[in-house]
Amino acid sequence: MPERGLTGSLVHQYYTYDDAGNVLNLRDEPTAEHLQADVQCFTYDHMRRMTGVWTPDATDGEACADRPSITVSEKAGRHDSTGTINLHPEQPTCDSYQGLIPHFSEKFPDARVNNSWG
Repeated sequence: MPERGLTGSLVHQYYTYDDAGNVLNLRDEPTAEHLQADVQCFTYDHMRRMTGVWTPDATDGEACADRPSITVSEKAGRHDSTGTINLHPEQPTCDSYQGLIPHFSEKFPDARVNNSWG
């Protein structure tokens, strides 16, 4: 993408995938002088659900080798039984179904868990 008065590229991206096709990292190495390189790293669990996302300080091809002890997404939430990331695992969720619309999770802070069905 050219920008007036500048030389070099604004975006020059490289992707690394695992055998299942999950993106393991995304490196952006623009050649324009005013832009810095950036790396995003991703991890997945045994069900191919994303479990970690972080941005390391390093920007080379091995930048994702040193995974932090806790990533931002791990602090933010866990996957529930349907595979949805629950950002507030201490709060019950209710799956809503409206005709043929796919389900989504709603948060109800004052909700109580009711295990009876009638």
